[in-house]
Amino acid sequence: FNLLGFVLSSTLLIFFLSQYMGDVNHYISTSIAIIFPLIVFGIFVNVMHVFLPEFPFFEIRIGNYLIM
Repeated sequence: FNLLGFVLSSTLLIFFLSQYMGDVNHYISTSIAIIFPLIVFGIFVNVMHVFLPEFPFFEIRIGNYLIM
C-alpha cells in the first residue's frame, strides 16, 4: 500500500470492505470512501505535521499546506 499512497489505498480498502460487507447504497459508500481518507490525510499532514505516504502521482502545495 505504500506504493499507492495513503489516500488511494485507504479509498480502495474502504470501498472494497463496504462492498464485501453487503453495502446496498453504492453512492454513500463511494462518497465515504473518497471523503474520509482526504479528511484524515489533511488532519494528519496539516494539523499534526505527521508525514503519511503521499499521493503516488502528484502533490499540490499552497504555502505550507499540502493539498494533494
